[in-house]
Amino acid sequence: MRKSTKNLIIGLFFICGLFLANFFNIHENVAMAILVIAFIFILIFRKKRVRFYLAIILSISLGILLLNSTKIDYSDNTKIWYYNNETLDFKNNTKATFIGRIIEEPDKRIDKQKIKVSVTQLLEPINKEVSGNTLATIALYPPYNYGNIVQINCILTKPSRIEDFDYAKYLSKDNIYSLCYSANIKLVEKNKGNIFKHYIYKIKNTLFKKVNSIWPDPVSSFANSSLFGFEKLLPSDIDENFRHTGLSHIVVVSGMHVAIIIVVFSKMLYQIGINRKQSFLFLLLLLFSFAILSGLSASIIRASIMGILVVFSKNVERYIPNYLVLIYSLIIMALINPLSMFYDLGFQLSFLATIGLIYLSPILKNRLKFIPEHFSLREIVSTSLSAIIMTLPISLYNFHTLPTFALLSNIVILPFITFDMTLYVFAIGLSLINTNLAICFGFISYVLTKILFWIIKIISSIKISVLDIKNFNIYHTIICYAIIIIIYLYAKKKNN
Repeated sequence: MRKSTKNLIIGLFFICGLFLANFFNIHENVAMAILVIAFIFILIFRKKRVRFYLAIILSISLGILLLNSTKIDYSDNTKIWYYNNETLDFKNNTKATFIGRIIEEPDKRIDKQKIKVSVTQLLEPINKEVSGNTLATIALYPPYNYGNIVQINCILTKPSRIEDFDYAKYLSKDNIYSLCYSANIKLVEKNKGNIFKHYIYKIKNTLFKKVNSIWPDPVSSFANSSLFGFEKLLPSDIDENFRHTGLSHIVVVSGMHVAIIIVVFSKMLYQIGINRKQSFLFLLLLLFSFAILSGLSASIIRASIMGILVVFSKNVERYIPNYLVLIYSLIIMALINPLSMFYDLGFQLSFLATIGLIYLSPILKNRLKFIPEHFSLREIVSTSLSAIIMTLPISLYNFHTLPTFALLSNIVILPFITFDMTLYVFAIGLSLINTNLAICFGFISYVLTKILFWIIKIISSIKISVLDIKNFNIYHTIICYAIIIIIYLYAKKKNN
């Protein structure tokens, strides 16, 4: 058995350990005992085959222990979630007062903002040092920033399901087990966060203001959303139009952006004669800069890690199989946050989109020869379509809606949007020199964006633009992916 195959098997069993711990109640002491015994036997036995089987047992135990480490104790009175109300009742719930630090950039919406607070001191109902995170919903103004120390008086409650959406599990990936409503908040102290993150958010907010000075709303909201991750500011009607046309991946900074950056710039660098090693360094710098400008969002960090591994595998002298690149990236992301694998849809979509980029995109590119290669249009379209195909089943399972014109919209509109976003970047760059010059240049992208909104509105207004797929369940999802795999294997065999 080849070493790469052994690594793949061991990695898959590590992932299996995570799944076992998630769906079955396996005590951590049992997993630890198995791990210790397997490790001792690895030291005793010399046969490679025996060691390989023991390594499998070891990897399963590590997966179980990793996921068990994320479980919390609701009876621990040193944690803020101990003081949650079981249900939200604005009339009868008692309020708590505490002090904490804002540990992420505030999530600004049209009429409110949400802040993630790491609590350090409970003042009421008792004075006690506590820890743990809470998500507080507060008014949009006055603004608060990352690193602010704040005092909050609010109703604490345990997250619960919202219809079919398990909000509690979704928040658990961010270590949030307490929600804060009807909050009265006051600033205690400024600039108490990580200095590196502080400057990253400062740069991002500076660029946010530059965008608002160049374009009026809703064009400014679209630019800030697609470039810097301020997606919640986009008007609801425009956001809905993008979803109905299957273009919602454009209005959020996601793995799709990373894939386009990798594909387009790899092609451009190759055409101007830049060698692989120099291209890898350039792409590494580009992805790092993009991640910073997006505010180091979790989705971009995930996509960047997977993208870097894909590019790296194609640039090292020793060939690394694509399936190993995927399993390594999955393990890295699981080590960073194991719960994201189960409760973070963005993680799942990014991973599936990367699979599409690696396996489906080359085949689709050969089938889309009617699309010109100028400005890497064929690359962009094949990359986008591969991501759509791979993410469609899981999107149907979660949202139960099918954008009928998704494929057509992406083929026709995506190259247009890529050009429009390029104009955004140039205009923002000019604004750092002269705002009036940027406004003049930005008028072109303003007209293009308004035309884009008009086209998408027309498509979404068609009655059959969105179909309700209410009964799409996990079994249908598995069948869809089985069909995709079968078609891929057939197409690959035919190409060979």
